[in-house]
Amino acid sequence: MNYTIEKITTLLGARRIGTADATIGWLLTDSRSLCFPEETLFFALKTARNDGHRYIDDLYRRGVRNFVVSTVPEAATVPVASAAGSIATTPAASPAGSPAHLQPVSTLMTTILQLRRVPKDETVGYSRKGVLHRDSIIAAIPIGYADGLNRRLGNRHCYCLVNGQKAEYVGNICMDVALIDVTDIACREGDTVEIFGKNLPVKVLSDAIDTIPYEVLTSVSNRVKRVYFQD
Repeated sequence: MNYTIEKITTLLGARRIGTADATIGWLLTDSRSLCFPEETLFFALKTARNDGHRYIDDLYRRGVRNFVVSTVPEAATVPVASAAGSIATTPAASPAGSPAHLQPVSTLMTTILQLRRVPKDETVGYSRKGVLHRDSIIAAIPIGYADGLNRRLGNRHCYCLVNGQKAEYVGNICMDVALIDVTDIACREGDTVEIFGKNLPVKVLSDAIDTIPYEVLTSVSNRVKRVYFQD
């Protein structure tokens, strides 16, 4: 699925410098994986161990003209304000520290598929990794690693929101289904589950698996239905 730079900057809540009509077909976070430079948008990500901004010059020489950065490079180095390309600048701060007028624009939702009462000391999930230490109510939700829900979030390493309350992932996350603990949450089958969004920043998930939010966002697979809203 292709997007224009204008659409991407809107989704990211970013500021655009340069042309708005470039069409993007590939999102890149690792400069070593470059295949189609003219259609690529490179995310210059900063982590504790690396800074993607230092790869911009090399990628520009290799034909990439579109970047997402948190610090705009000098125009003499990369002429991003020309008609040849563009840069989208995003806030470097975490969602909790972002300006008040910036709001999350991406939400991943699902619903409760089934509810089951499971007694203490029983196990749930692949390889019986989810051991229950009390009588529990476990909900199955129809989203798994084939949809982009990272397996490392399982076994209580992270949570989703059910009716505004935290529900930890229990056991291993399966290909098509994840299990969550809703023992203390008033809910029923069909209720909405927020994987990330307005009430659960995507950074919570990325921090849980020691990565950056863009990896979580770009991991959502094509089989997940997209719904777009425009003011």
